This record gives sequence, structure tokens and C-alpha cells, in this order.
Amino acid sequence: MNSGEQGFLYDAFISYRRSDGAAIAAWLRRRLQDYTLPSKIAEGRNKLRVYLDTAFERANEDFWANNIEPALRASRCLVVVATPDTLRPRADGEQNWVERETDFFLGLAQGRNVLVVRARGEFAGGLPARLGQRYPNITIVDMREFSPAIDRLYMRAPLREHLLTVLGTLHNVESPMMPELRMEDARHARAAATRLAITAITLFVLISGLAIAALLQRNNARTEAKRADNNAEEARRETKLAESNAKVAREQKDLAVKNEAEAKHQQSIAEENEATAQQNARESRGRELTAYANESLNEDPERSILLAIQAVNSTVAFSEPPVPAAEDALHQAILLSRVRLTLRGHRGAVFAVAFSPDGRRLATAGFDGTVRIWDSTNGQALMATPTAYSGTVLAVAYSPDGKLLATAGDYGIARIWDTSDGHQVLVLHCHRGTVNGVAFSPDGKHLATAGDDNTAKIWDATSGQELVTLSGHSDAVSGVAFSPDGKQVATASKDKTAKVWDAASGQELVTLQGQYGVHAVAFSPDGKHLATASADFTAKIWDAASGQELRVLRGHSFDVCDVAFSPDGKSLATASYDATAKVWDASSGKELVTLRGHSNIVDSVVFSPDGKRLATASRDDTARVWAGREELLTLHGYVLKSVAFSPDGKRLAAAGYENPKIWDVLSGQELLDLRGHPNAEIYSLVFSSDSKRIATASDDHTVKIWDAVNGQELLTLRGHAEAVYGVAFSPDDKRLVTASWDETAKIWDATTGRERMTLRGHSSRVSAVAFSPDGRRVATSSWDDTAKIWDAVSGRELITLRRHGGPVVGVAFSPDGKRLATASEDDTAKIWDTVSGRELITLRGHGGSVVSVAFSPDGKRLATASDDNTAKIWDAASGRELITLPGHSNDVRAVAFSPDGKRLATSGWDGTVQLYAMDIHDLLNLGRSRVTRNPPGFTREECQRFFPAEPCPSIQ
Repeated sequence: MNSGEQGFLYDAFISYRRSDGAAIAAWLRRRLQDYTLPSKIAEGRNKLRVYLDTAFERANEDFWANNIEPALRASRCLVVVATPDTLRPRADGEQNWVERETDFFLGLAQGRNVLVVRARGEFAGGLPARLGQRYPNITIVDMREFSPAIDRLYMRAPLREHLLTVLGTLHNVESPMMPELRMEDARHARAAATRLAITAITLFVLISGLAIAALLQRNNARTEAKRADNNAEEARRETKLAESNAKVAREQKDLAVKNEAEAKHQQSIAEENEATAQQNARESRGRELTAYANESLNEDPERSILLAIQAVNSTVAFSEPPVPAAEDALHQAILLSRVRLTLRGHRGAVFAVAFSPDGRRLATAGFDGTVRIWDSTNGQALMATPTAYSGTVLAVAYSPDGKLLATAGDYGIARIWDTSDGHQVLVLHCHRGTVNGVAFSPDGKHLATAGDDNTAKIWDATSGQELVTLSGHSDAVSGVAFSPDGKQVATASKDKTAKVWDAASGQELVTLQGQYGVHAVAFSPDGKHLATASADFTAKIWDAASGQELRVLRGHSFDVCDVAFSPDGKSLATASYDATAKVWDASSGKELVTLRGHSNIVDSVVFSPDGKRLATASRDDTARVWAGREELLTLHGYVLKSVAFSPDGKRLAAAGYENPKIWDVLSGQELLDLRGHPNAEIYSLVFSSDSKRIATASDDHTVKIWDAVNGQELLTLRGHAEAVYGVAFSPDDKRLVTASWDETAKIWDATTGRERMTLRGHSSRVSAVAFSPDGRRVATSSWDDTAKIWDAVSGRELITLRRHGGPVVGVAFSPDGKRLATASEDDTAKIWDTVSGRELITLRGHGGSVVSVAFSPDGKRLATASDDNTAKIWDAASGRELITLPGHSNDVRAVAFSPDGKRLATSGWDGTVQLYAMDIHDLLNLGRSRVTRNPPGFTREECQRFFPAEPCPSIQ
């Protein structure tokens, strides 16, 4: 119990059941209040003040509130008299008052100061108010020897000892002082006995001195014996008490240790929960930013990249895996954002852009009256014309040899500049009003201009002499272009027509009608077609000879203001007032690409000489250079069906409808063109594990092995009766396995080319093969809707996998050989246990046949290729779809991870091999490199929109 409390009215409150505890309660109160402590102990201690309720148990609530409750609050300790009836509820079923008083007291600040006096019943029996369960070590004083008669003389020693326990507890007598209390009590007892003896002796003396003397001697002897017994008993009790206290101390220590361990455990759980909550919050923020990135894809792909970078970093910055949707969004944004350079330098709108004939330079002209020349590969500013020439520059054109640059604009003036040093070579005062267009003839000898005075003119580009005036338009001429052979000139006019003229005579040959105002005109590279850009939101393609309208290109939401054919004539680019440029298939009129990113009208568009890039000029004060849809690298071939990395990761091979090719992975440079399967389709190829050889499988019924360094043909394997569709080296490079349409697979000696065995068991074409990583097994897939696993030494069939609903056309072992992935024309891929043959996972998500599968080098991811024009990345353990890579414009036929797992190569029927970044840090760096903003971050408005409650992040 606590000691030393001040301010209590009572030292103890005695709680008892009146039916069987009233006598002892009254006796106990009297004894406690009347007891006088020895002087050595009494110092600083007053006599005990004890509250005892003598009212009836059925007293009302007013009695409780006015008497019992205040007394309990004013009592330092609670003494509970435990009798059998204290466990019995009242007749009305409510708590009896002992339990009620106990429960109330336990809720007070001094609530732990409770002891129990056991008056009747079993000592180990139940206690009221569940005191035994609440306080397993509660002090219980055994006073079951009490009877009302004991108070007539003096108490027996055991009862007196128990009373001392209660007294010592209520007086807060420390354990070292208890022996002194007991000794004093014993002396009091002896003194009482002595007084009694003296009285007896006095009486006996009157009767008989001798008898009294004998009686005194006998009584003294008994007293001494009794005292000795009492002392021995006291010693035993003290020993037992000490042992009990030691046991309690040990139990309390054990409990404290247990509590401390539990507290640490709870703290660990709390920290873990907090960490989990923070991780969930980061993932949630990543998904939110991913949604913003996806919303921005069509509006502003660069902003989408920035948001996707932040979505990925929301977890990666804390060394946690990226949110799969965020990684996917970053790939999507990188693929869709075709901007490679944003050229800033003009102070105002940029109206015109032109590539130099070699494609290395780019000229831009604008509202600020200057022409600027840039390095088209890195965006470095190289040259600018003097600003002394006032007026807006609306048109710019390189001469065919790239040595001259023609510009046109305000005040009816066109100029010709030397591109080597920027000095002005020639000034042509050519039109009344603005000059809207300028073009060199294919031989560079002539210059054509278009003006607001309703005419176009042809000039000698060396002397500046006017040669021909083309008159016939009824409104301003807005554009001009020479035919590829230089014999004709086409003009565009606001009079809703375009015209074709004889360049030598100026005779009008064809008029193209049926349009709104025509802003621009361009000849196809073969000169057979003419494209026009119109104010009716369309571009049109015409027969240049007859003027017949062939195709109408609809898709822009405002005026189309410029048009340009690609160098091969297969594509057409348009620029529009709707702030976009578009690329179209020139033969079908199908829209291929929309280039978004400019924030104002796009006035001019032009292809680079190699056709791989586009440049645009915009009234948002910038020009931009755009590239094809690629991530890391795009390699071009012709309908590529197979792709493979060399095991050293330095080279990449692909093949299809043409000779197998090998490229340098970093530069994209073509290293080898393997010619040996004449007029044959190549279905599969694979490097040996030492990267020194490459094997190719062909529909000419053969497999060839080549020197992968110099391209020399080493072996030709003949034995299949039909096309060979799959090929794989064993891990030690000593064997080769092939799959054929003749329904067999064969294992060969890869050094001599000798056939070692034929694997028969499929009932249709065998489409793909793979060696297990230990070389002991071979897997095959077939058009019979099954895959099989074979013993590579004996040729014995081990397992047949039968759960696909269509031809199985791809197969791959995991790096540890425990799983097998299959690809099927049922639009799924599956992962199997290679020992039991049990199907583990089915991967669903492609919208077409799955034709190729590949495990990442660590076995954690699986790549699939599909006829739905996409490749996908999956979690190989859970089957969860992680990334969709839509970089191809036709079927994706093969996928391959680089040996370090940081890149993925895909090949397709669109004739390209695409490389993607699989390492998240490489992907982040790639995303940052594709941001052409200056500064390269979010605008103030974007910060307020996407990061209203946090600092606006940088992209680093």
C-alpha cells in the first residue's frame, strides 16, 4: 500500500456484508481505533480513524451519495471483510454494497490501497468484486478464528498476530519495524497476564501463601514456555513472510521484464504500422500522380513525363519499388512525347522552319525579324541574322546545296543570305505588300516568291533578275513550291484555289478548286501528287497533272496552315492553328501521329532529309524537333520476327523477311548483314553463350551457324523436312536444338553439325524450343495446343502441358529452371512448374495472340509479345501486369531481355526493333532527358494544380 498520504479523513473504510460480517466488522473497528502503538513506532502516527457503516443495506441512493461515497473518497485504505455472503447478490439482482463499495474505491486515485480480512469460509475461496483476479497478490488476513467471546478476556496469539498485520498495514509500518510491534504487543499481553496473576496471587495469599507461591511458579513456567513458543512461532512467521516477500519480488521482477518486452513489441508493431501507413500514403500519391500523368498524355506529353517521374519517385526515392502503374505511365509518356529539342531564342512568334539539305542544321524565322540557325542534333544556337532589318520574317528556305538561305516577310522584300558567315547576298524588292512564301528550284538557280499582291514570281537566284510573274489568283498568294524536276511551280492562295504553273513560261496548267482559303502547297517527291493546307480544317492530296482530288485528311480542329511530304513520299505532315502537327499515311489518308506540346498556333512543319525527324515552328515563340516513336533506340529492318541479345550485351540481332542483321546496342550501328538464306524467311535466331556464334532458323528447311564477329558461315544443318521455326544453343554451346513444321524437334552437335536425336511426340508443327539452364531438359511448343518437356540426353518425353486453348508458339525456361513460360494464340501466356507440370499462373491482358515470352535474368519479370501491337511486362510470381509497351505500329513478334536485365528488345512486323529501359533509374534518367522545357520543370500553374500542399518538385 501507498504510505504517507495526507488529507484523508479516515485511515480505513471497512466494507462488510451485514448478514454474516457485522460482528467482526464492529470488533475490528474497535480494536483498530483503540490500539495504542508502542512509543518507538507511534512517533508521527495518530490513532487510526476508521469508518464503519452501520446503516441498513437497503438504504437508498441518497444515503449512498451523501454518506458512503464521500466516506470512500475520504478514506486512505479499504478493508474488505470477506465472508460467504459478500459473493451473494442482493435479492433484486443488483450488486451488494460490498462489491459496489469495492468497485467505486478501485476507481479512486488511492484505489490500490486494499486489503482483505477473511472472516469466514475457505481461505482460498472467491473474493468480492473479483479482487483475486484483479490483484493476484492482494494481502489477505486470516481472522476466521474470530468469535464474539474472544473479546471478554484477551485475544489468542494467532488472532492477535493477524490483527497486527492489519494494524501494521494501516499504520504503514515498514517491515523492519514489525518485529518491534510484535514484541511490544507480546509485552502488553504478558503485562495483562501478569496483572491477572497478581490479582490471583493476592487472593491466593489470603487463602494460602504456599499455594500461591506454587501457583506463581507454575504460571511463570507456563508463561516462559508460552513466550518461547510465541517467539519460535514469530520467527517461523517472519521467515515465511520473508520467503513470501522474496517470491512476490521475483514475480514482480518477472512481470516487469515481461511488461518491458511487451512494450518493446508493441512499439515495434506501432513503428511497423506507421511505416506501412507511410508507404501506403506514398503509393497512393504515386497513383494519384499517375492519373494526372495519364490525363496529360494527349494534352501535353512533356508534362505527362514530368508527372510520371514524380509518380515513380514517390516510392523509388524511399528505396521502395515503383508503383507499377507509374512505371507504365512513364513508358507511355516517353513513347508519346516525340519532342527531342525545343529551340528558344526568338522574341516572339516563330513562323517558319527549314532543315539544311544535310539535315544537320535548322533555320527558323519569326516575328522578331531575325533568322536563326541551330544545330539540329543538340539545339545549339549557331548563327542569327542582324536585327537591323525590320519586319516580320514569314518564310525561310535552304538552297539545294545548303550554301544559301532565302527569307521573306514584310515590306515586299525577300533576301538571300550566305549560310557560312550570315552575310546578306541579295535583296529582292519583289512584291507590293507582304511576301508570304519562298522556295528554291531543285537546281538552286531560281527562287520563287509568293506575295500579298495576288502574284507569285520566279527570280534568278544569282543576279536577282525577275524571270516570270505568275498572275491569275484573285487574292493573296500564301505559298509556293517547285516540282521535284523544277519544271512546274505550285501556288496556294486565299482565293480558295491552288494552281500549277509552267515554271519557264508562267502558263497556268491546273487549278485546284473546292476549298476554303489555301495556306500552303507541296509536291510529293515523285511530283505526281500535290498536297494543300486549307482554312476548312483539312489537308487534301491531289493528282498534280489532272487536278483531281484524291484524298481529304480530316482531324484538325482549326485551319491547316502548312503541309509537307516525307522524303519517301509515304507520309504527309500538317501544321494547324489548333497548336498541333499531324502525320498521315499519304496513300490511305489515315492519321498516324498527333504531335502535341506547342501552346499556340503551329505555322510551319518540315521533314528532315532522312525522314526520321520533323521540325515545327509555333507562335508560342519556339521551334521544336520531333523524332519517331521510340524509347532508347529504334533499329530498322523489314518485317522482323526474331530478336536476340548477345550474352555479353554488346550486340543485338534480328531477322525476318530479310537477311539477319547484327547491330551495336549502344550506337545502333549495323555491324553485320548475314547473307546465306537466299529468298528465305528467317523465323528464329540465337547467340551462343560465349557470343562468338549465332544460329538462324529458316523456312528453307535449314539452320545455319555463323561467326558472330565476322559474319562467316560456319555450318549448315540439314535434316528437317519442312521450315525450321525455332533454334536454341545448349548452355555449354555443344548442342543445338531445333523446332520444325515437320512436327519434330532435333538435337544436333553444334560443332560438327551431326544430328544426335529426333524428338517425336507432337501432332502438329513444332513452333519453339528452349534448353533448360542446366542443359538436361528441352522444352518444345506446338500448334497441337501443347508444350512438352523432354530429357535432353535420352530424348524421353517427361511432361506434356495441355491447358492452352490454341496453338502454343513460344516457350522459355526461368533462369533457375523451375518454371516454364508458354505463349499461345489463345491470347494468353502461362507459367508452369517444370517438375510437376502444374499450371501456376495464366497471364491475361493482351488483345491478340501472344507469340513470344522471355524471363528477365533474375526471374522476377516476364515479357510477352503480341499481335495486338504491344509488349507487356508481368510480375512472374503473381502474374500481375506491370507495363504495357505500345511502341510498334504492327504485330510484335519477339521479346528479349538484355543479359543485365536493364533493357528489353522487341521486334515486329512494322520492320523495327525497339529498345526499352527496364531499370527504373535508367528510365527516370531517360524521362528527364526527354524534357525540353526551359527551365526543365513544372510551371507555376502546374505546381498549384498538382502540388497544392507540398513544395513544387524539380525533375532531378
